[in-house]
Amino acid sequence: MMDAEETERRLKRLLVRTQGADNVKGPAWWGEGNADERRALDDLHTGRLAWREARRTAKRGLEELTVGKVELAADLWFIANDFYIDALESRIEPKDVVFLSSSAKRRGRRKAADRKER
Repeated sequence: MMDAEETERRLKRLLVRTQGADNVKGPAWWGEGNADERRALDDLHTGRLAWREARRTAKRGLEELTVGKVELAADLWFIANDFYIDALESRIEPKDVVFLSSSAKRRGRRKAADRKER
């Protein structure tokens, strides 16, 4: 279990990372026709709603922390972090993470065969 200090640090870091999320409007599913429905679906598919919820959940976690509910605040951090990851994952393509599938290339001295060619 995280202590109050660690939970607060993580929640504040998440708030810094999601600063622009306050500009995302909430979904208006039954608004003035198909345009509102399309906007809500676009926000959902592009991760904007998850981004917004990550920030809102982190704020709620800090509020709970101020009244001494450390376990609830830690749980809210985990939920906010999941929203944050969902938002980021919705924006990347599988080809963008191919580099994670292999180790870094060898660095440092050249092989003996490479030195002989020079």
